[in-house]
Amino acid sequence: MPPSRALGPRHRGGPSSEGSAGGLVNPREGAPSINITTAISGTSARITPRGEIDHDTLPSLRAAADALPARVTDVTWNLRHTPFMDVAGLHLFFSPAALDGADRRTTVTGLRQQPLRLLLLAADVHPDTFDFTRLLLAAG
Repeated sequence: MPPSRALGPRHRGGPSSEGSAGGLVNPREGAPSINITTAISGTSARITPRGEIDHDTLPSLRAAADALPARVTDVTWNLRHTPFMDVAGLHLFFSPAALDGADRRTTVTGLRQQPLRLLLLAADVHPDTFDFTRLLLAAG
């Protein structure tokens, strides 16, 4: 698939003004790949990664979120196709940039067993830092 707009060195494809786009990310030869699909409708966006969230894929995931138009105020991360998430997922959802960036409400849907366990463990160990209920409150 030819790139529609470069979002960084590891991401091909970019969000269109309405609709969806995606791209295959190959962080480096031999490393895991991730496919990221972004769908935008009005002021809402849904980002769907297909693959693991880890140190190698984090820059591409951040690039997908950073490329959203300014009018987007609600971002939903659909993790249905994400079987594994390490501490990079915590950085994605709880870093100061994610919390203090554009005024966007962030929610997470489709949590599979391992990413959910990681969020629960982080919230149990550091509840003030990792209040993951804010990711789930608006979902539903």
